[in-house]
Amino acid sequence: METISLKLDEQMLANVDDALKKNDYGTRTEFIRSAIRAELERVRREEAIKEFLSTRGSASRRTTDAEFEEARRKGLEIFLAREKSNDALLKKLRGSIKTKKKFMREKDRDIGI
Repeated sequence: METISLKLDEQMLANVDDALKKNDYGTRTEFIRSAIRAELERVRREEAIKEFLSTRGSASRRTTDAEFEEARRKGLEIFLAREKSNDALLKKLRGSIKTKKKFMREKDRDIGI
């Protein structure tokens, strides 16, 4: 690992120290490393978005309105099927919670609570 020097004005250093206390960073170095990692991730994400956007419209073949509509319809079907599946799972979970509550009430009644 290589060491670097860094100069900060008093106000920025006070902000770093305040963030250390509020966010349980052990040292200033740990906080600064974390901030650098976050900035590097932001830069990578921004570059990926720029690269993605640069490919927009570069397909060698155009999608017809009918193909686009079919893809939209299929996507909607998948979404609705997942929603239906999620609703069924929620109902099942709610049912098991009610069953457990009922069991606990009966148990409490049996032991006289």
